[in-house]
Amino acid sequence: MYSLLGFWLMGATVALVCWVKEPEKKRFQIIYVLLMTAAFYTHYFAALYVLVHWCYWWSGRAGADTALPMLPWLLANAVIVVLYVPWLPHFIDHLSAGGVWLSPVTGEAVLSLVWQFTAMNAWGTQSLLLRAVPLMIVVACAVILIWKENRLHRISGLVVGCFFIPTVFLAMATLVVPVFAPRYLTFAAVGIPLIVAVALDISIRRTAILVLIVMIAVAVEVQGLQSVYRLTDGLDGTELRKSYRLDVLAATVKKEARPNDEIVFESLIWYLPFIYYNETGVWPKFYIDTSLGIFFNVADRGGYALLPEGNRLNYFTNLHVLECSTGNVWWIGPKTATVFRTLLENDWKQTLTFVEGEMVASLYTLKTSSLPEEGGHKASITQPPPPAAQNCPPAPFATSANRTGR
Repeated sequence: MYSLLGFWLMGATVALVCWVKEPEKKRFQIIYVLLMTAAFYTHYFAALYVLVHWCYWWSGRAGADTALPMLPWLLANAVIVVLYVPWLPHFIDHLSAGGVWLSPVTGEAVLSLVWQFTAMNAWGTQSLLLRAVPLMIVVACAVILIWKENRLHRISGLVVGCFFIPTVFLAMATLVVPVFAPRYLTFAAVGIPLIVAVALDISIRRTAILVLIVMIAVAVEVQGLQSVYRLTDGLDGTELRKSYRLDVLAATVKKEARPNDEIVFESLIWYLPFIYYNETGVWPKFYIDTSLGIFFNVADRGGYALLPEGNRLNYFTNLHVLECSTGNVWWIGPKTATVFRTLLENDWKQTLTFVEGEMVASLYTLKTSSLPEEGGHKASITQPPPPAAQNCPPAPFATSANRTGR
């Protein structure tokens, strides 16, 4: 999502530059409007690039040869707002939901931001001085660009603003509400190599020095790629892929699961990646440990909005519903989770367990009761479901109808 946002915003920035160079050509204005609208529908952080573009437009008003006329500029922004209006109710609803899950920003996090985007290492594994070096290099390159800016259309200032304006704005906004995270600034990180490249282009004239600097930059990038493939980059989601091997666990469950088995999760963070790797032919169920009313309040936002609609998504609040199945249930969760074991220990027996990293897949079957001996052999039957499950009502489905009826 953040990479796609960067794609739309960089395309819109190029369209803006083309529009400034040839303001009489309306196609660049139309392309700019469409790309910015696509960016807003991808993520509302596109507003940070609106700030960049407005600063660029405002700084050009001093020169008649480089300024866009006010009326076409305001008209383009008004059209973007109009095209975004259909999504405004959802945007307002998301804001009203609240919820802050990020830690307050620290000076170390800000100084280590460029380090994470270039060396791709967890920012807490090296000294702060080393982690601040890439940022100081980028700042120095930005100063060179502004100092030697002599281009007609002030492209260097726009390039600098593409990275620094969103970064500084988010860092300042975090003083009010925590919103500073590296993944949020992925779209702005595209400006880092552009800043360095343009600075080298206008300041380095000796080929040998330029080749040396490029070799150093390539070496850093190769090291960063190695960190990504080794899962040591420390970015959001890496720990999940490294320690919670749901891909391997899904392959293991596939070998052991039977067509009529049930697979159950109680956390969305494990449910979503598992359904990507799931090849068992069994669509997992989702256990909700809250009331359906509370669940419906969040069922259309955040990660819950990614859950498939229709009868593919079985979710339930009553564990007795599981006893209406064939009696085999795979319950998948982290090793530290113990709630489901307590819930199942009365009527279920754990017969098989697979551990992969920090995740556990446990197979539960209904307990059996022994019958009197017949012909020298003991017989057994599966315990009947308790009264609460006798009628076995179907589990509700996440359809659009009941999501909206809160």
